[in-house]
Amino acid sequence: MGMIVKRNHSHKGKRGQSSNRTILPDMGNQLRNLRLSRRWTIDKAANEIGMSYGGYLKLERGDRRLKAEQIARIAAVYGVGDSDVIGSRLQVYVIGRVDASGRIITFDEGVDPLQLAPAPDGSTNQTVAYRVEEGAVLQGIAEENWLIYHDEPVTEVPDDWIGKFCVCELKDGERFICKIFYGKDPGTYDLVGTRSDHRRGQEVRSVALVTWTKQQ
Repeated sequence: MGMIVKRNHSHKGKRGQSSNRTILPDMGNQLRNLRLSRRWTIDKAANEIGMSYGGYLKLERGDRRLKAEQIARIAAVYGVGDSDVIGSRLQVYVIGRVDASGRIITFDEGVDPLQLAPAPDGSTNQTVAYRVEEGAVLQGIAEENWLIYHDEPVTEVPDDWIGKFCVCELKDGERFICKIFYGKDPGTYDLVGTRSDHRRGQEVRSVALVTWTKQQ
C-alpha cells in the first residue's frame, strides 16, 4: 500500500532557485528528470543543449513552452524520444536506488538505463523517485523494490517537516532517507535512520519531503 503525505505549501522553506508556484500541466516537461538522470548541473545541461542558463531554466521550470526544434535537439542530446522530453503526468523518472541504510545511490550516466515509474496523484514536473534495493528494508517506510517519491528540494527545513521522512543531502553531497529533527546547535539537524546509523548535529545542503511510497 502506498503512503500519501499531504502537501502543505504554506511553509517557509526556500526551494532551490525557484519560488512556490503552480505548475502548468500543459507546459510541463521532463527536462529536470532527464538532467538528473545524467547527474548534470543546470549549466552543463544548458551548454549541451546550446542555450543560455536563464533560457534553459525557464524551460525546465515550465515557465516557457518547448518549441518543436528544441524538443528535437534535447531528445538528440539525451538519446531519447520526443515523447520522453515532453513527458507525461502518468510517469516520472526513477533516478537512483536506496540501500538498507537509507543511503541514496544516484544512477550513473551510461551505466544505468533510464527507468520510468507511475506518477502519484498531485505530482509535478519536479517529482522523481528512487527504488529500494533488493533485500533492503527501510523500517516504517518501504521494503525491497518499493518506490520512494519526492518533489523539489528546499534549502531551509520547514517546521512542519520535522519528524517526517525526508531525503536529506549533506554538505559532502551524500543523501539519505531519514527522519529529520532539530539538532542541539543552531543550524544543525539530527537525522534518524531506519536502523541504528543515526547522524547527529548535521548541516544539510537541501531537504526534500518524501511525498509518496509505492509497492511494486
